[in-house]
Amino acid sequence: MPVLAVLSLLAVTPIDADDTAREIQLTPSESSIFIGDSVFIDIEAYGLIEELDVSSLSANADLLRESFGTRISVVEGKVVEIHTRRMEYLPRDIGTTTFGPLTGVTEAGPVESSAAHVRVLPQADTIWQPESRDANISVRLSPIAPHVGQELTLDIELRHRFPVVDERIELPVLDAFDVLPIFEERRTIDRSADENTPDTAPPTRLVAWRYKLWPRRSGPQRIDALDWSGTLVRSRTRRASIALQSNPIDVSVLPRSDDAAGWWLPARNLSLSEQWSRDPRELTAGDDIERTLTVQANGVLANHLPRIEPLATRSISSVAIDERRHQELIGDEVRSTAEFRYRLTARSPVPVFLDTVRVVWWDTDENRATEAIVPARRVNIGLPDRADLLSNIALEQNAWTRLKIALASAKFSTTAGAVLAVVLALALLLTITLPWPHRLDQRNQRPHRLPPL
Repeated sequence: MPVLAVLSLLAVTPIDADDTAREIQLTPSESSIFIGDSVFIDIEAYGLIEELDVSSLSANADLLRESFGTRISVVEGKVVEIHTRRMEYLPRDIGTTTFGPLTGVTEAGPVESSAAHVRVLPQADTIWQPESRDANISVRLSPIAPHVGQELTLDIELRHRFPVVDERIELPVLDAFDVLPIFEERRTIDRSADENTPDTAPPTRLVAWRYKLWPRRSGPQRIDALDWSGTLVRSRTRRASIALQSNPIDVSVLPRSDDAAGWWLPARNLSLSEQWSRDPRELTAGDDIERTLTVQANGVLANHLPRIEPLATRSISSVAIDERRHQELIGDEVRSTAEFRYRLTARSPVPVFLDTVRVVWWDTDENRATEAIVPARRVNIGLPDRADLLSNIALEQNAWTRLKIALASAKFSTTAGAVLAVVLALALLLTITLPWPHRLDQRNQRPHRLPPL
């Protein structure tokens, strides 16, 4: 016996027992719709030996489309293959449209599904004017009267209670500022706006932008209006076009402080520190050492931080070898760091005073000028080792001097020293005596002068 036939041998549900599982089920996707809208009817059937007749479903509605499928399930402890069918209908009249019941045939006899009822409502009034709470714009800037180069925070928020289609958003142009986006077009649900609304009210949707701005020049500046347009969809029949615009924001940018002579850095929590590649107290003449100066501040971009150059001294030369800048976001806080690395060379063994390194900046929290420093320090440059010193001197002398220095710096035992002294003495004696015969030969070979006339 085929498997499908075995699966179809199930107990037949009585027709009048509506609270019992049926071999045929009809489920509408909506219980009520407006005239002109379609509704889906989902059909599930199992255990049928004949094809299910669905022609009665088109008595009061037009069939638009349908799809078929199967799935395996367990019904009353038995594994069965359920045939599914999804059919989309368009009701013809206002009122209650009834789909079904459908009748099928099993080996145990006929079975019948329950009927599906869909209420078809008349066309609703499509004239609807949204309120301010249905869609609104909020643009905030703080502080409103900054100094040039001081950090600003711009918040743009769009709130709407219903979906918006054909949406168009034109953000203001920010050419007069250095701009760092914190987040852009972040779409969330605004729970705070729904605290005093009924539970049945739709949630408030929030579209948000946040930017950090730094004015490039002083004087009056303007942030233009934001334009927001689209179609607000309250329901299938209630739609309304929106065209909202924010108010422009005028900013009075103050010039740099009168105390700023050749510097200007508005920031928060600026710090200055130094690091050495090794202990500078161990420097000797001719040594190289690396010094790294690091400046870190909040509320500025990395390229706003000034370049730090330590003052030169006569006994120590300084050469810049590296510069690194970076910035990071910690929450909504901008923290920037700049590192400047220098190679210092000790020239002579004398005490050296490294001057104080200063960074003058404008504290935006206290609204006053202040400075960060690396204190001055004394570095005693020592003499190099005796061997290194002799080597350096030898490189600047002739061969005879280098030989004397080498012998002076060598360490010999008493016997070896005596032998070396004898050998050198003999060599010196030979150097003095050997050239004489050669010179006599050269003198004898010269022509004799003629006697005077």
